[in-house]
Amino acid sequence: MRIRLLLSTALILIIGLIYFRFARPEAMVVESLVSRFDTTETIDPRSRDLLLEKLNQGDRFTQYYVARSKRSLSKLGLDAYNSLLDSGQPEVDAMLSPDFLSGTSVVDIEWGKALSLYLSGLDSCSIHLGNDFDEIDMRGRFVTGQSWGDLGPPVITGIELIELAKLSESQHQKIHEQLSYCSAFSVWAARDLALFEWKILGDNRKFLVYLDQEKAKVKAGLEVFKAAVGEEYLSGSSAIAEAIKPEFGTKSYMFNLIPRGGLEDLETIRDLDNGSNRNEEALAARLVLGMKSTAAERPPTFSISRIEEIPEGDFSAEEQFRTDMSSLADSNGLAATYLHRFSLPEDGIKLSDEEYAQSSLRMVQSDYDWGACNADSEIELLFPNFEYYSDDGDIQGALVLLCINGHLNQLDLLEQRATNDFSQVERDHEFSIETITSGTVPNMKGLSSHIGIGLSAILIGFVFFYLAYLCFIADSTNRRNKSVCFLLISEGLVLIFGLGILAVPTQLEFVPLAIGMSLTIPVILSGLTVSQGYFIASTETSLGAFFARFRIGIVIASLWLLSQILSVISSGEYFATADIVRQFYFWSINGVAVGSEILIFLFMHSCILICLITEHRKRDPNKESSTSYFLYAYFMRFLFLLVSLLYAPVVIALAVFFDDLSIVFNYGPDLMFMSYIYGELIYGLLFCYGIVKGNIFGITQLIKRGMVKVIFTALLFTAFYFMETIVSGEFSDSLGNLAGFLGASLVLLLEKPINKHAYNFIDYLIPDNESLGTSEEAYLYLYRVAIEDGTISQDEQRMLDSMAQKLELGAEDVLRIKNRINNIT
Repeated sequence: MRIRLLLSTALILIIGLIYFRFARPEAMVVESLVSRFDTTETIDPRSRDLLLEKLNQGDRFTQYYVARSKRSLSKLGLDAYNSLLDSGQPEVDAMLSPDFLSGTSVVDIEWGKALSLYLSGLDSCSIHLGNDFDEIDMRGRFVTGQSWGDLGPPVITGIELIELAKLSESQHQKIHEQLSYCSAFSVWAARDLALFEWKILGDNRKFLVYLDQEKAKVKAGLEVFKAAVGEEYLSGSSAIAEAIKPEFGTKSYMFNLIPRGGLEDLETIRDLDNGSNRNEEALAARLVLGMKSTAAERPPTFSISRIEEIPEGDFSAEEQFRTDMSSLADSNGLAATYLHRFSLPEDGIKLSDEEYAQSSLRMVQSDYDWGACNADSEIELLFPNFEYYSDDGDIQGALVLLCINGHLNQLDLLEQRATNDFSQVERDHEFSIETITSGTVPNMKGLSSHIGIGLSAILIGFVFFYLAYLCFIADSTNRRNKSVCFLLISEGLVLIFGLGILAVPTQLEFVPLAIGMSLTIPVILSGLTVSQGYFIASTETSLGAFFARFRIGIVIASLWLLSQILSVISSGEYFATADIVRQFYFWSINGVAVGSEILIFLFMHSCILICLITEHRKRDPNKESSTSYFLYAYFMRFLFLLVSLLYAPVVIALAVFFDDLSIVFNYGPDLMFMSYIYGELIYGLLFCYGIVKGNIFGITQLIKRGMVKVIFTALLFTAFYFMETIVSGEFSDSLGNLAGFLGASLVLLLEKPINKHAYNFIDYLIPDNESLGTSEEAYLYLYRVAIEDGTISQDEQRMLDSMAQKLELGAEDVLRIKNRINNIT
């Protein structure tokens, strides 16, 4: 017996250690460390050494967070770049490709290296080298919620580098095959595929479809804007827009920052400003790339309002950039735009209001049509006759129209370029980017950073299935039992497919699994609504009779599911699909559908509570009712739900106190989800207990022993995790694991007193007042007689064993009876 106990304990510890090794929030610790290192002015040698050590150890979370932080990379230096490049991770290579495209304070501009990193990233469908040149989003100018597609030209795409590299036909074929594969997962890959076929293979059919879909998005948003502001405001703003900029540009900037034939090869980018090699368009692009890289390495500013004074620091790079761009700004709209964008106090220069307005106007009137998207209210100083806020049009509305129409103009110019070399203008109608889920390509392969939450949800979901089974076998003919069984199964499916998606590894091979799990959500939620309606119908209330008569649960679920089907048919938008959120999969949800589901959720739960309260008031006070346990279950569920919601302000307060925003994204979701999941577990246990209590003998003891084990296991894991986290943060991972093991060992040594106090606490909450059957009463009487003198002889034990066999009592039944005697005495 003792050997089995030791082996069981060792097995629990091993499983726990493995679980926490996978489930512990390593990503949270690393991101918090990188965030602090990134935001501090000085370089902390200890943090620098720790990050370099983790990089050299191949820690994937450290590789990801460092690679995406240009400031951390600049502070860690060339050693970090070398470690990341040696890692051989395609996702990391893709994130580093823009650094060699633009050059940084650590690495020089090297387009050959940038192309090799782009192609390496393509192996895992990670597309980088700069997505949109302008980070500004036109949605910030008005609240329409529209998706605008690509805003502004990409800096320099991988396709343009491929064009310059003069690769062989076999290399082109391999790249084309990989882009075709990745286009099913990534919008950026689909765009590069269309661009590759146009520029490299001479087939523009996919690219024209891409342009058509981009135009449709922008035009739809323009119509929404027109409807929102009204004809009078629109007419006035249009007149102001025409006065500010009568004509749009004639130079095509999209996918054309390096004009065809402007560069001989990948190395020519270094010599653009030397004599006959001077190429103003590509030179302006190179200078902007370098300045954007410099800006990314600056200390972050947390001020919401504009900085009025020049901060301390070295702005020699910014001054040189402005000097170079000033010579290009009159003839190149890209130069005029970014000369203005880097003319703020945080860039080391303070212009007067009039000088800043003149700079803004030159940007808006340039042939770079996205300049209006970057303009602000200071331009009003140059047009005093136009009011800034007016019902019949203003400068703000004019800038919005110039931004949108300028974007459409650039799309038209791009279409002209794409069709100039073709006698026929055809479309590949099988190609589309609208149905691609753009967020399913992982930034980092491997286990999910929130696998602990996902595994917990799946485990508790299967616990719900077992509880449903207990409810069913307790009395399969009882309507209330069947309704609770159905309800528990539905709740379990929500946990498994809803939150269980967090356990899906972030790899392309698992994308179909993640999408498949998310697509089942509408059906599962409909089933949950039906089961809730069935449970309400099983109550002995007038509301329950109404639900039973008109099948309200089925009607509501059917109408909601039908609305989702119609939504998919009309708009192509699903209720939920999988998306990558940081380093884990989660739902990408249709907001309107979610709103309707929340209303149904509140309505159904309100009806359930009304029915339970009504039944509780009608109950016979001399008889115990299962309704009390149902009410306890709902009380615990909403208590834990409230705690989950309260975590948000607490985590935000901690983030403000420690000046570390990563706390919000890392610890917030974990705490909220875990609280909700374990609240659901208690809810399911109480619901099941209320049903099976009077039907399965010993269920109280079964529940009690299970809860004692849960408490002890939770304390064991908590001790390990708490000690491991503290020591790892202060010293090293190896010492952290040792400290966690010692903490868990201490809890293990105190197993008996912990279990005793846990049992007493649970016994106080759930008194043991079950009645015994005839067989159990007979065995109980004989056992009391045998133990009357304090000991049981061998003959008495043989008699008891023989009687238990005749009474058809199993070992578990005998143990429960003995525990009942021991607890009473």
